[in-house]
Amino acid sequence: MLTDTSHGIVGTGNIGSALARLFGRAGLEVQIANTRGPGTISELAASAGPSVLPGYLADALASDVIFLAIPFTAVEQVRKELPDWTGKTIVDVTNAHYAPNAAKDILKGRLSSHYVAEVLPGSRVVKAFNQLPARPSPPRCPPPRAGAWSSSPATFPSPAPRSPNSPTPSVCRR
Repeated sequence: MLTDTSHGIVGTGNIGSALARLFGRAGLEVQIANTRGPGTISELAASAGPSVLPGYLADALASDVIFLAIPFTAVEQVRKELPDWTGKTIVDVTNAHYAPNAAKDILKGRLSSHYVAEVLPGSRVVKAFNQLPARPSPPRCPPPRAGAWSSSPATFPSPAPRSPNSPTPSVCRR
């Protein structure tokens, strides 16, 4: 089922870039932005696919769902870029583990996602993708044809026992 939900990625480091490539591979439109402007990410967007659109920070923050793929210590700065976070869904990809003194100076006993929710009032925060490899593996399935998902969604077969020398089975059937 396709929706009119808009998506944005804030951050173009390893994880933000990996997310952009995943959106591009799936053919889903996403605005990607950083604090330096779209000119600094046009090459990344072009390599990720035509559905990945480089934009300004305001463009990505105008999205319904925002993937926050920035250093944990930059959350406070991003908060200042949007006056009202009400109704936004924030996918918190930040990692406080690597932020110097975050536990003592910022978190003060709170979970990092609780901190993000406090800093971005009115938003719904989902913590995700801290386990995402910075370089996604090559696709195992060909990209879907236009309209293919609505009439014949992908199915995934149950794993069957196989010998160590047998080829890896295809996991996509449409």
